Order: sequence, then structure tokens, then C-alpha cells
Amino acid sequence: MLYTLLDTVFIMKGNKEYRFKGNPKEQEFHDKFIEKFTRDNSARKSLSAIVNGWSDDRQSQPKEWLSENEEDICVSLIQWLGSPVGQGFLAECGFTSGD
Repeated sequence: MLYTLLDTVFIMKGNKEYRFKGNPKEQEFHDKFIEKFTRDNSARKSLSAIVNGWSDDRQSQPKEWLSENEEDICVSLIQWLGSPVGQGFLAECGFTSGD
């Protein structure tokens, strides 16, 4: 089944939102990612293509749009980057906090 922005719009959500109270950086990553992908359809298209590839060489459409579950997996991964373990991973890769 193909998912299109015209037919279906999902509300992205992470699966560990209970962690926000003790981990505000996780909430920041979660909320900023969702904000970006709910206001910018080209970003949503790119995310689908990152996961599923492009349908043609012109990169006009992803092979498949992400399902609701796949979008939730993506936002959960981004939220993880805001966790202490995720922040450690980013630091190991040379990223530093701008705080």
C-alpha cells in the first residue's frame, strides 16, 4: 500500500514521551523534528525517500511514503538522540551541544 500526503496525513509521535519530564533534551529533539516534518512536505518526502529510496532518477517522489508506524519509529530514533546515551553517541561522532 502506498501512502500519499494527499490521501493520508499522520500525526507523528514517539513511543516514550513519558521520559520528557526527566530528559528535556529528548523532548526538544522530539518536538523540533515533528514541527519540521509537519510544516514542510518536502522534508516528509525526503524522509520517506531516505527510508525507501526514490522512485526515479529525478528524485521527484519516494518509492513509498512512510506508514504511520514507520514515521513513529523515525521520531523515536530522533528522540533517542536527545537522550543521555544519544547525546554521548553524538559527542563520539564529534557533535557538541550549543548550550
